[in-house]
Amino acid sequence: MNIMSIFQEIFYPKYCFFCFKKGRHICSRCLNKFVYYDKPSCPICKGVLRSKKCFIHKICMRHSYLDGLFTVVHYDERAKTVLKEAKYHFAYNVLDEIAKTMKIQYNNFPFAVDYAVPVPLSKARQNWRGFNQAEILARKINWRSREILQKEKHTIAQAKLHRSKRLLNLRSSFKLLQHVEVQNKTIVIIDDVCTTGATLQECAKVLKNSGAKKVFALVFAKD
Repeated sequence: MNIMSIFQEIFYPKYCFFCFKKGRHICSRCLNKFVYYDKPSCPICKGVLRSKKCFIHKICMRHSYLDGLFTVVHYDERAKTVLKEAKYHFAYNVLDEIAKTMKIQYNNFPFAVDYAVPVPLSKARQNWRGFNQAEILARKINWRSREILQKEKHTIAQAKLHRSKRLLNLRSSFKLLQHVEVQNKTIVIIDDVCTTGATLQECAKVLKNSGAKKVFALVFAKD
């Protein structure tokens, strides 16, 4: 344990957000109370997939840049509490616990992954928050994490917008970094939450238009 860890343990000890047990932000007992997904879901209709080889319904393919969506838990009040504490109350070390849960559930995908790509934040939002939760999750999951997307413009937070305006808000806001090659690559986009899927679809659009072969998404929580 390094000096910073000792300092945090003494002056800012971790307590469970739900039962206030000391040691973790989500104790093992409360972690078991989340509603877990045991299978991927269609990124468009969010319906159940019957095939183990196809991760999106054929009829939904024409409406999606994503080839599949993998989720750990349902975006209920418990998940909202955790992510709110992480992003807005600066309890960002809970992301270590979230990443561990994501890694345990999806340690092995049924396909080879070339890059794990975090959803980028605008410079303004990252400077205000001090970190990008998606980047931390991607790095902690310990795949081939690589930041190859950039958010060009600062947009209104998606949570503040009606569902019908979220895609319009994000249109043309992401771009691929120069000199990055994604031709024929299989990429997994990493983020903390998926509600309408607008952010993930816009990122996948940039990657697909740049030549990516397959683009999937992995999120902690899904609406």
